[in-house]
Amino acid sequence: MEEIIDRAIAPDIHNMGRLSFPEAETMTLPNGLTLHFLSGGNADVSRIKILLPGGIAESPRPKLLEIANSLLLEGTVNHSGEQLSDIIEHNGAWTGIETSTHHSALSVYCLNSTYRTLLPLVNEIVLSPAFDPEATSHVVRNEAARLEVDHHKVLYRAGCAMRNLIYGPEHPLSAVPSPEELMGITPEMLAEAHNARLDPSGMHVYISGLLSDSMINEAAGIFSAIPSHNPYPLPPLRFPEHTSGGKTHVDMPDSLQSGVKLMIPAIGRNHPDYVPLRIATVALGGYFGSRLMLNIREEKGLTYGITASLTAVSYPYRHRPILPQPIFL
Repeated sequence: MEEIIDRAIAPDIHNMGRLSFPEAETMTLPNGLTLHFLSGGNADVSRIKILLPGGIAESPRPKLLEIANSLLLEGTVNHSGEQLSDIIEHNGAWTGIETSTHHSALSVYCLNSTYRTLLPLVNEIVLSPAFDPEATSHVVRNEAARLEVDHHKVLYRAGCAMRNLIYGPEHPLSAVPSPEELMGITPEMLAEAHNARLDPSGMHVYISGLLSDSMINEAAGIFSAIPSHNPYPLPPLRFPEHTSGGKTHVDMPDSLQSGVKLMIPAIGRNHPDYVPLRIATVALGGYFGSRLMLNIREEKGLTYGITASLTAVSYPYRHRPILPQPIFL
C-alpha cells in the first residue's frame, strides 16, 4: 500500500551528522606562487582556477579591475577572443570570471582529456591579455549602458545609498562611477592595472577533480615559470565603528516601485556562531522559497520580493560587521 504523505505536518528534524571533506594539499613553487590541489571523485573532470591579488578595493578607479577581468577572455597577445572561444568550446570546457573585495579569479572547468591542452592557455590568458582597443571599447560601452539602466532601478539605488551610509562615500566598497567616468577607461589603464598585480608570491592556483600525479606536476611546471614581480600589497580595509543608527532616502519620482533596505549590526566571520547564523539567514530569507518570501509575499501579498543575507569582514567579532536585512520591491 502506497504511503500517503500529509504535507501539512512538518517532518521530523534530524541532525546532519558529521560531514567529512578531504584535505587539500598545498605546495609553494620556487617563484612564491602557492599551488593547491584536491583530488577526489570518480569522474574524469577537473577545474583550474587562478586567483590574482587585487579586487574591488584595490582598483585604481571604480570598476577598472572588474572591466580588466571581463576582458581576459577577449584575446591575448597570441590568440584573438574568437580563437580563445573556439579552443575552449572545441575542448568542451567552460569558464568563469570573479571579482571579489581583494582578489580576482579565472576558472576553467574541463575534461581530464583536455586538461593538458587548456592548462597552458589558462596561464596565457592571465599573463598576456591583449586589451584590444576594439574589444575594450565594446565592453566599456556595454558596462556604461548597464550602469545607466541600473541607476533607474530602486534596488540598485537602495544598495548604493546603504553602502554610503554604512561605509562612507570615500570607501572603495561604496564607490560608484558614472557612465561618463567609465567611458574614460582606456586599454592602457587596464593593462597597467592588470600587470601591476602579476606578483607570483601573491597568486594562488587551485586544481581539483580526479587528479593524477602528472597533472599536478604539469601545473607546477607551468606556473613555476611565471617571472618574479614587484610585490602587490593588499592593505586591510578599515570600517567605521557605528555607535548609533542612521537613515537616508533616495527620491525616484518616476519609479513605479519602492525599495526598502535595512541593516543591523551582526557578528563577524571569526565569531564561532558566524556559520550557524549564516545558515539560519539563508533558511529564513536567502532564496525564493524562504520563510520571508512565504510569509511576506505569498501569504500577505505585501511585496514583490524580499531577501536577507549576511555580510561580514574578517575582523574580530567585537568590530560588529553588518547584517543586511529585507529588500522590498
